[in-house]
Amino acid sequence: MVFLISICLLMCSAVTGEVSRLLFGANLEFTRHDLFEGISAEIISNRKFQSQFGATETPRWELLNGAKSIPSTYRKNGNSIRCDSPNCGIQQQKTGDGYNPGQDYGSSLPLKQGWSYSFRIVLRGQPTSSATVKIDGTEYVSINGLSDSWSSVTKTFTFNSETTTKAILLIECEGLVDIDSVSMVPINNTELQSLRKDVIAALKSLQISGTFRYPGGCYSSVQAVNFTDTLLEPDMVPVVETPPNFCPAVKGGVNAYTDRFMINGISTSTYSDLADMIGSVKSITTRLVMGTAEENEIASNWLAYTESKSLNITHWYLGNEMNVQGRFPGFPFNKTSYPPPSAAEYADMSFAMSQMMLSKSMSPSLIKFYVVSGDKDWLSAIFKKPRFVHAVSFHGGYSNEPATWDPQSATDAAKAPSNFYSSIIDLRSTLNSVGGEYAKISADEWGLGPPWKCNQFGTPHAMYAASILTVMISVQEEANLTAANYFEPINEGSLVVNPFSVDITPVGVVQSLYARHGGGGLVQVSEGNSTEDVILVQTSFPVAITAANRNSTTSSKVTITVPQSGKLTIRTFTSSGYLPNSTFAKSISTISVTGGSPFVITVPAFSVVAADF
Repeated sequence: MVFLISICLLMCSAVTGEVSRLLFGANLEFTRHDLFEGISAEIISNRKFQSQFGATETPRWELLNGAKSIPSTYRKNGNSIRCDSPNCGIQQQKTGDGYNPGQDYGSSLPLKQGWSYSFRIVLRGQPTSSATVKIDGTEYVSINGLSDSWSSVTKTFTFNSETTTKAILLIECEGLVDIDSVSMVPINNTELQSLRKDVIAALKSLQISGTFRYPGGCYSSVQAVNFTDTLLEPDMVPVVETPPNFCPAVKGGVNAYTDRFMINGISTSTYSDLADMIGSVKSITTRLVMGTAEENEIASNWLAYTESKSLNITHWYLGNEMNVQGRFPGFPFNKTSYPPPSAAEYADMSFAMSQMMLSKSMSPSLIKFYVVSGDKDWLSAIFKKPRFVHAVSFHGGYSNEPATWDPQSATDAAKAPSNFYSSIIDLRSTLNSVGGEYAKISADEWGLGPPWKCNQFGTPHAMYAASILTVMISVQEEANLTAANYFEPINEGSLVVNPFSVDITPVGVVQSLYARHGGGGLVQVSEGNSTEDVILVQTSFPVAITAANRNSTTSSKVTITVPQSGKLTIRTFTSSGYLPNSTFAKSISTISVTGGSPFVITVPAFSVVAADF
């Protein structure tokens, strides 16, 4: 069955406003597989041999023939491996819990035949000592004549064996040898600070023109005490250990997949370069936990650093989800936890941090502060302060996947964001009632799943994305919505990073289609609370049309009129079904249209059509 829907685009030409580019943002979250097995080119797990505080085990490694973990004298709060007995060495575990269950090559190495790799090792020893690096029993690197001072040695090699994702790294030592860290990256797929070229290119294709939050949400609450740690040479950057079950979106907590460690973090300057490369707006989340003078000093120094380097970072989030998260100010050395702050406490903390940051800024009028959203009492406390808020960071837009997938549940899931429309409007009303009329709203961290619990991101998630992006566009003026960002595109929605390639998911396809409306003149958009099957966005300068059919089984025909004549390119992304593993098949056609005369576009079930001159 095919339904016919007639849409006249406001006399085909009237523009009602501009679609903000800031609505198409994303999170760069230092959690799970955003980094390791994600954007980081590093392929060695736990490359710094870190042990959890107070423990003796070295996750992901086997210590052979007397090798032992000792405190590092090279890196703050770290561990080194000492070999001082015959045939001593270390080897990556052949088996282990691995990381992302849907993308798991455990502790072993993914190596592609014919690719060149850079291997780096930080070590010290004696002039008669040596270290030999073997992969699956084959020697690739040999280092002789060591010094009793720490040194970094880099070797390159070409992997000539068959492509594998199960290679095992072994380092054998003769004589006294201390090893502090190792690193291995594919030379031809690495740029910036050991980031994957193909992942950067895929991020760029998503057209992330909005805020690109760094270093994410949950992680920001337990990030390294001082941002300057990330400015050190990569091998000297301290490992960050996160509390067990902290932010337990997944079993074990925010960094459970990597043994609660964050090892391959990105420095502020590298993040800035990355944001420039993909065309996004830079935004940083500060570490606001207890509101101490030290936290305020670090945040203000961070802002001053970005200005001294002309990084153009003006969007600053003052903490993350502090109304619901426990606090661990001294972890891991002090495991004491504290409940979330009260409304009055957060208001005092966020205001004090903002004022300290402004006092050190060379351009205070350009700085935009985002505060944590909460209930009416929480917001009331914030807006009793002198005016300092640019926007309220509203975390929402999550809907659970259906318990059972069938045509009706898939259709209902795709339409679920219509409920998000009312929650944004309600927040706007609350802000207006407590003195926050001037404050904007930022819809941060949205997705179907929630994304961190999903193993696949198919067309149902893409249709959800189409719905919620339509909500954002439709509500931006009424609610004063200034920005929006997807929870985490890398491995939790838009992109699936494989050992040697990157796949763009249906969610990523939809994100890029809607992002092309950013900066365009808005001609028509479906109501955010619409429950109709087909939703539509149309912008001008130039004309762009996107129609999404949220009915999982029935096609629809849409009648449209546009102001100009010419050839219209129609891209149809047809869904293979309604299950989470369903994908899009792309087809392209061209039609000639006459300005002011109606034409028809067919939108298949659970599919998206994009039309452009």
